[in-house]
Amino acid sequence: MEKELKSLGFTEKEAVVYLALLKAGTASVANINKVTGIPRPTIYDILNVLVEKRLITVYKKDKKSFYSPVEPEEIIRKLKEKEEIAKNILPELKKLIGNISKHPVVEVYEGKKGIVSLLNQIYKEKELLVYGSAKKSQEILAHLPENFARKRVELKINMRAILEKSEEALLRLKDKQIKRYTEIRFLDKMCEFPTITFIYGNTISIISIENELIGIKIEDKNIAKTQKLIFDELWNIATAE
Repeated sequence: MEKELKSLGFTEKEAVVYLALLKAGTASVANINKVTGIPRPTIYDILNVLVEKRLITVYKKDKKSFYSPVEPEEIIRKLKEKEEIAKNILPELKKLIGNISKHPVVEVYEGKKGIVSLLNQIYKEKELLVYGSAKKSQEILAHLPENFARKRVELKINMRAILEKSEEALLRLKDKQIKRYTEIRFLDKMCEFPTITFIYGNTISIISIENELIGIKIEDKNIAKTQKLIFDELWNIATAE
């Protein structure tokens, strides 16, 4: 129970004291000290906090203080109060976002394991833009492009790709399942590209397919927008099958 109370905002010792009071109903500092083993000065500090939070009440009898817990439902009520406060200030907090300097989030992935990890993150998307060399991808990444294509189709992720007109690229169009979720245009210049680029949402992922195998993921709205504009220009000059 202490763990659950901690998740609701209690400290560990606050949870211990509150539970002790629930069991006792009413107790003095001496009683709480005896049950919990927490030093008296610390108990006083905790009780003051709980009184301030209106989770316990205090009364005096013969100059001695006694403490009682409020009904546990009060915890839920206070959480709802905090939720309402959060809802009320949310619009103002959102206004402040525009004044915050946002920096691109950049992540680097190395080796085949890193590239697999990077590709796995794309599966949550529903639309994907890709340009680069299918031939080089196949040579460097071996079975990964085919595995990616089949997993993508399984998840019904649509893809538009600009590739060079190679056997590797045409192979994708021969598979009816893959073709259903894939539109490819061809541009011979793609065979010279040393990277393959994925564009999705506000993210771009670039995989180096020459020399050292490295993937870079960049999350940034403006960079992704620029890449989409570049893709559209290439798409317009590329040719269909």
